[in-house]
Amino acid sequence: MNAFCKRLSMGLVVVFVASIFGCSSRLETMRQRLGMLSDPQLDAAIRRNITAIGGTDVWSGAVHIDGKAIATIYEADGSKSMIEQQYQIVSDETVAVSVISDESGGKLWEQLDHDGVVKVFRAGAEETGVEDDKVELFGAKIKLFLQGQAMTGAASLLREGLDLHYAKLERQGGRLSHKVEITGRLLRRDDATGPVVDDLLVMWFNGESCLLEQLWLRYQKPHQPDEFGYMAAYVGDYETTPEGLTLPRRIDFVPSDQYQQFSQRYIITVEFQQLHATQEPPRK
Repeated sequence: MNAFCKRLSMGLVVVFVASIFGCSSRLETMRQRLGMLSDPQLDAAIRRNITAIGGTDVWSGAVHIDGKAIATIYEADGSKSMIEQQYQIVSDETVAVSVISDESGGKLWEQLDHDGVVKVFRAGAEETGVEDDKVELFGAKIKLFLQGQAMTGAASLLREGLDLHYAKLERQGGRLSHKVEITGRLLRRDDATGPVVDDLLVMWFNGESCLLEQLWLRYQKPHQPDEFGYMAAYVGDYETTPEGLTLPRRIDFVPSDQYQQFSQRYIITVEFQQLHATQEPPRK
């Protein structure tokens, strides 16, 4: 199995929820950041998406998500394999994520912490062989980041250091989508050998429901500062939990390019079989 695809198949992370301005609460921070969106089209798209997935009162408090998933990995020769996953995400002022995946060689544990540092360990092994491979770790970071954005939608964009731009109302496959562009340091790079270029994330929200439907990421390749990589994902099959969070049950990763064209060839499909979410009330 392709090693990069195996790393891309596992895990789920909720990334980079709103940071705190001074001593203000996270709820106040979210409201302040929403108030700074001067473009009325951008303001409407962001607010409608947050409302659709649970609302500011939910996402400004601590969110805990537990669940099980099955990841299907598609090989270039047409074959495929399936992996069972268990995951736990704790999204508060910091974000802690742990994922256990049942591979043929044993259990694999992945983590992306609140500082954007990724770690990968194999159960029962002193050395995983993965931790020392910076390219593999970066691949895991990309996958975890995109899955986290798929789960949190616009709620995880309301933090310092990100520039949000409403691109246009775009027609895709006979329906309209709100296209929003986000630039900033989305992926942490501790070993950059040259100037670091901001990442670019593009999100398409359904024109009617305003639920997130597609993601596209441009990132600077590790150790290749003059080259960019691209990854995209379809997001869908939304389900509202008893706690009031609306979360996607399916994420399809596909190759992409600089023109934001989505390939018809799937790399990985992640389907969530069980989702359980709890949240603590936001601190006033």
